[in-house]
Amino acid sequence: MKKQISFLFIIAVVALVYGFSSGDKNPAEKNGAVNTNINTIKEVKGAPQTMFESNLSESFEGVTFPPAGWTKINVAPGATGWIRQTQGVTPVPGFNGGVLFCPPGGGTGMAFASYLTGGTSSNDQWLITPQITNTAANDSLTFWVRKFGNYVDHLDVKISTTTATVAAMTTTVQLISYAAADSGYVQYKYKIGSLVPPGSNIYIGFRQWVLDAFVDGASFSLDLVNVIADMTGVTQIGTEVPASYELSQNYPNPFNPSTKINFSLPTSGKVKLAVYDMLGNEVAVLLDANENAGNYTASFDASKLSSGVYFYRLITSNNTITKKMMLVK
Repeated sequence: MKKQISFLFIIAVVALVYGFSSGDKNPAEKNGAVNTNINTIKEVKGAPQTMFESNLSESFEGVTFPPAGWTKINVAPGATGWIRQTQGVTPVPGFNGGVLFCPPGGGTGMAFASYLTGGTSSNDQWLITPQITNTAANDSLTFWVRKFGNYVDHLDVKISTTTATVAAMTTTVQLISYAAADSGYVQYKYKIGSLVPPGSNIYIGFRQWVLDAFVDGASFSLDLVNVIADMTGVTQIGTEVPASYELSQNYPNPFNPSTKINFSLPTSGKVKLAVYDMLGNEVAVLLDANENAGNYTASFDASKLSSGVYFYRLITSNNTITKKMMLVK
């Protein structure tokens, strides 16, 4: 039977004398070794977006939890709900081994839920985003999740078009069932705009649940939650093949709220054109795809970003070029 919070003191005493048994919530000890899985990053689930701007971007770096506008709701008796954890915490809370870490670009903070925070005998805990306004057909949701622990668990992702309440979460994005194994980090991408009427104001809920927390239930690390609006604004100019990689200064600059960026590719291949804020956070990806050699122009709409200095970067297998631009509203 799994370790429960009400028995922590007794287990601690027994462990000092006899060591932890295979019945504890300790997948690492069950397997005979501690596996931190720091390098276990899984492939993306869902179709990648080629151009987008962010309607919601949260990596849980602030010490206040839940972040401003977010809501956590505890349904099961005894639940304390999702909390914030930081990279490097070891052992994983509620387990005898493992270490918490963030996905690529995730900073040092994450939203964390486990069988201990979800309820005394069963688990049911929700973390709900702020309201996301005026959704369009091609809007997408992306997030990273790691399920840790050799126990089955469930993560539901749902949408409300009315209020940030459990009863209103009637639209299903995905119901994810996890096997009794450490999943490593997986990035999920879902088209959500087509799930609700155009122009809807929505809330997105993340629900961890198990019916029997004595037998099932592991832990979840949730990070880099983004709602992104698909855009179409990268166009090839003519048929001439340039002699070198080039990234032009955006025009106009300063701009409000949109600008254009020209770039040149002398060879075909994978190319990424992204925008970053002053802290190095990626706020928009204008292009992330295989492209033919040629000259291109990209349109960037920053209407949902704050005024300030931003950097845009052209990344290919051969080189990287970075330039600065200013948004003035």
